[in-house]
Amino acid sequence: MADGTNRTNGTSSFDFPKFTYDKKDFVMDCQSWKVKPQNFKLSKFDNLLRTSWTQAMADGCFKYTLDSMETKLVPGKFGVVAQLNEKRFVERRKPQQITSVSQPYDPGKFNFTKVQDKEILFEVCPSDQNSSPPNYMIINVSPLEFGNCLLVPSVFDQTPQILTVDSLKLAFDIAFLSSHRGFHIGYNSLCAFASVNHLHFHVWYLDYPSPLETLPTKHVHKDMYEVTNFPTKIFVFYLSSAADVERIARQVHAVTSYFVSNEIAHNLSICRGLGQGSDADSSAVRVYLWPRKPVIGAKDETGFNIAVCEMGGHLPIRTRTFFESITEQDFIDQLKSVTLEEQEFHRLKEHITHLL
Repeated sequence: MADGTNRTNGTSSFDFPKFTYDKKDFVMDCQSWKVKPQNFKLSKFDNLLRTSWTQAMADGCFKYTLDSMETKLVPGKFGVVAQLNEKRFVERRKPQQITSVSQPYDPGKFNFTKVQDKEILFEVCPSDQNSSPPNYMIINVSPLEFGNCLLVPSVFDQTPQILTVDSLKLAFDIAFLSSHRGFHIGYNSLCAFASVNHLHFHVWYLDYPSPLETLPTKHVHKDMYEVTNFPTKIFVFYLSSAADVERIARQVHAVTSYFVSNEIAHNLSICRGLGQGSDADSSAVRVYLWPRKPVIGAKDETGFNIAVCEMGGHLPIRTRTFFESITEQDFIDQLKSVTLEEQEFHRLKEHITHLL
């Protein structure tokens, strides 16, 4: 298939590499930050993703390299990571106009069936779902960090940017397949800085701890917790074993379906972190679900926007002036600016409790 050919018919003459896995490939005990990132023991999944991503960069498949990106830790208690990435904001594809959390899919707009063959690294194949439409790992041609890809579940189904049970199960599986402590998976709903209305997740590596890993939480209902001592309000779910994947995927989906039905913008972040309760350890996967104020229309182009990456304290910055002057208070103020009002969040929490 020639580069750029539309794959809407669900076929391709190009034989993409396949990463087939089952639950025996899950990494339950992820290394802590006591080990330097360059010394992390990488999983089979990590080795394939990082090697193929690096080769794609060497082959010139991206709009720019990350050589000029600068990184610094912002002083403060949260350990915010700021990265000057000017080229991303100049070279990236123009985001689609989004007016609704439930906006229908438009096959005439850009979608991931239209990417070039060279942008597809491999197919992700759960061993028990080989007959399903392929799940592609596609490079983000305007990367925000090393390994930044788009995980596109069942690409030929061409569903809008609305979470499904199967897509959540796939994302949770991927989180367990990586042994790198700084591996992240993120999702932005429509009206929460999703730039393409075709179901996808971001994945990327960061060689710095995220504040999300250790935030204290309090129990709300069943498997749902709530973050405490953070500038915004977030729900949290924990995955301690492979047995949790199906159950938590269905619970998260029930909540996000409620969000979509009620036009509530949301972000979802998945990372390794401390477990809950007295048995807290470093092997849990934390799932953060953040209802927030919607973003409709023109985006702020002066500092940084708060999407799933930024919610976790990882801030791609568009200008050197702001990069050099940024403070932790800037991060706090931005989070608060898109946080639901106290009464609204409380009502939402009551509805979700009844729902679950």
